[in-house]
Amino acid sequence: MDRQEVTLLVEVTLLEKDFGVTGIGGEVLLYRQKIPMQNVACKDPKALGMQSGKIPNSRLKASSEWNRDWGPGYGRLNGRRCWIARPSNTNQWLQIDFKYRATVTEILTQGRRDANQWVRSYTVAYSEDGINFKTYRGNKGQDKVFSGNTDRNSVVRQELSPVVVARFIRIQPKSWQSHISMRAEVHGCFEGTAVIGLGCWGLPTMC
Repeated sequence: MDRQEVTLLVEVTLLEKDFGVTGIGGEVLLYRQKIPMQNVACKDPKALGMQSGKIPNSRLKASSEWNRDWGPGYGRLNGRRCWIARPSNTNQWLQIDFKYRATVTEILTQGRRDANQWVRSYTVAYSEDGINFKTYRGNKGQDKVFSGNTDRNSVVRQELSPVVVARFIRIQPKSWQSHISMRAEVHGCFEGTAVIGLGCWGLPTMC
């Protein structure tokens, strides 16, 4: 086959970190090539289950909680309660376990419904195993600090670009009003519904 530049836009089923692409004629164009994070995007991002309860309390954790009435299971967007950390310091976090790897495109936050407490800014960390976390970084390689809330109930949305592909996400408060209190949702999609744009890479017989 002659050398040529090929650009594909395909919908594929993702298996772990590898995938295969089948051409129109049935030939395999690419097989078991790792996906660069920035090349993965959701075709139709949706809420991943915090507000709806599809993510159960058993898959929500936090660095601390004020008491059982304000634990991580209450840190859901538009809930009557929220997650409240025990101490207010920059070592606190709210962790979401999606159970499977997910493509995360956006994070939504609110403050405490019945008091003037909210998170003003935060960072995001992600992990495959729930043990080793990496902090999401900005264009210059620094930890990206996202703007949070300025009142109790307004929903503040922050886009992740590039997206994050991971099983675990942590929202890590960096500044707050009165006390660390948060409700959250995450938008994105689960593997199997991602759209991947490929340039001329990973296709040694065609590039």
